Amino acid sequence: MVVCCGFTLWESEVEYDDGIQVIDNSADKLSHVGAAAYGVLRKKHRWNHHLLWNVSSGNVIGELHQTPPNRVFGMSRAMGSGHDDWFPQKMAEIMSRTTVWW
Repeated sequence: MVVCCGFTLWESEVEYDDGIQVIDNSADKLSHVGAAAYGVLRKKHRWNHHLLWNVSSGNVIGELHQTPPNRVFGMSRAMGSGHDDWFPQKMAEIMSRTTVWW
């Protein structure tokens, strides 16, 4: 059993792929990263389309924020705890500027 976003999913639901896929007309506008995520979501999590995930588009303004930071991929040691504590606050700040939710 897996609990995600307040929903309980059974292992068979999480890993099950019977070949049926969601088709979203907006998917042709996705970046290569978005297209990769969409490819997995539409096959393995189609029953949550429009419930827990959806295809949307927009423009990147400013720099990309990620965790762990890009600089850690060249490091030979693991980063300690707290290295990405800034991320939730940054996401809240970005989301607070949203003017329209579809």
